[in-house]
Amino acid sequence: MFSKILPYLTYLTIFIFSLLSLILFQPNLSIADNCYYYCTGNLCYNSSNMTNYCMKRRAECQINCTYNKDNKSWGAIAYSSKDKGFGWSHEWNDENEAKKVALDNCSKHGSGCEVRVWYYNNCAALAADGDIVTWGVDIVGSKAEQKALEKCKQAGGKNCVIEVTRKCSK
Repeated sequence: MFSKILPYLTYLTIFIFSLLSLILFQPNLSIADNCYYYCTGNLCYNSSNMTNYCMKRRAECQINCTYNKDNKSWGAIAYSSKDKGFGWSHEWNDENEAKKVALDNCSKHGSGCEVRVWYYNNCAALAADGDIVTWGVDIVGSKAEQKALEKCKQAGGKNCVIEVTRKCSK
């Protein structure tokens, strides 16, 4: 009899521990900590993830969230599908200035640059497959990347890749 209910008890135990971990280990974010949490994303927020990517991301976010607390919050990404050059801007008080800076930065790396996306108090990423260029915007950088890839596939892309990783306006 016990052998018949053992698999169910295992699943129930896993479910209970999963539920408890969601409740007990939910990050308690102060307003100052929100920037760091949104900048690092779920994958890297927990300092136990010691991959090179997460260690670098946490360091960048720590600097960004500690020293850049003013209200400059416009960002933009410019991209050239011709040669995959890009430029971006962040922390601008003015939308048009953010676009101009992104376009100027892109022009240093590519020809045929166009401002593809601008955003306020968010993160953005850009995905492409040849001439198909899409973007995603979200307050969480990793979600912006996911949205960019999903939109690229929806637009008919077969080999969509992130060409511009998450760039956050704050």
